[in-house]
Amino acid sequence: MKIQINEDLMHRFFEHDLSPEETEALASWAKSNPKNQLRFNKELRVYAAAQMMAAEAVALEVDEQAAAALREIEEGKRKHRVSRVIRMVSGIAAAVALTAGLSWLLMRESPADEWMTARTAYGERVTLELPDGSSVDLNSGTTLRYPTRFASAERRVSVSGEALFHVKEDKAHPFVVETFAYDVRVLGTTFNLMADESEASFTTTLLEGSVAIVDKASGKTAQQMAPKDVVRMGPDGQLQKTKMENPAAATSWKEGVLSVGGMPFEQVIKAFERAFGAKIVLQCEKMPVNRSPRMKVYVSDGVTVALDVLRASSDFTYSYDAQENIYYIHSK
Repeated sequence: MKIQINEDLMHRFFEHDLSPEETEALASWAKSNPKNQLRFNKELRVYAAAQMMAAEAVALEVDEQAAAALREIEEGKRKHRVSRVIRMVSGIAAAVALTAGLSWLLMRESPADEWMTARTAYGERVTLELPDGSSVDLNSGTTLRYPTRFASAERRVSVSGEALFHVKEDKAHPFVVETFAYDVRVLGTTFNLMADESEASFTTTLLEGSVAIVDKASGKTAQQMAPKDVVRMGPDGQLQKTKMENPAAATSWKEGVLSVGGMPFEQVIKAFERAFGAKIVLQCEKMPVNRSPRMKVYVSDGVTVALDVLRASSDFTYSYDAQENIYYIHSK
């Protein structure tokens, strides 16, 4: 009989009340899609919050000693029911990690220390809402780490990959995005960020508001950006600022359109891998050059159409190994 994945099943999992078969089915479901992982994370937070609320309701009905204990809970000295929730969370981590390798992180001492990790597989895109009301669109192959609530002077998150941020303005609490290269500091704005350490690639495109690119070592502003500014990190690690005629092209990936005109050939191939979830291997004696300044490809058309479009402006051929499911790029 097929096991139905629903809120009741997840809540029973949190109570350690699932059979091994149900646990395996839940883990497989969560692993199959980042959206499922995010749904699982949400139900975990709902369950933990319900346990907290239940503990508070009981405390309010008893004597002053219980009320004092409630105040300790509010102050972060979480005991009793909280320790049970933490044990429950630890059990989830152990059970699921063994079977599915879920991409989420769990609570520590208090909700302020709870961090989550969202990952999108190649070929998938996800939109998230952050605790402050800001939203983030994650492109394929992207990892975002964020807290379940912002409890400090700065609203800090970290990203690896490509993401479009719509940051809710809060002048008292700057929003900081950490990357491998530089940090991006904003108050309220919309910007696209690409940061991939494996490619030493860092690009920020500002659509609205104001952004400061901050040197991680010194904490000083390396570049101040205005709308339509594009800041890229060069091979020497230095930042280069230019103006973009069509900033919307930087976010066209959200609509399933890849704007790869003028992009170096290796980066185009990497973008194809991310968008189509394909494995593409370069086997070129000399790296081809992408000669098109305005090339666009549609994800819905598939990877072979994208490669054919790229061939029109680059000197290469390609072959496909159906058994290994790998595309090979060859010099022409």
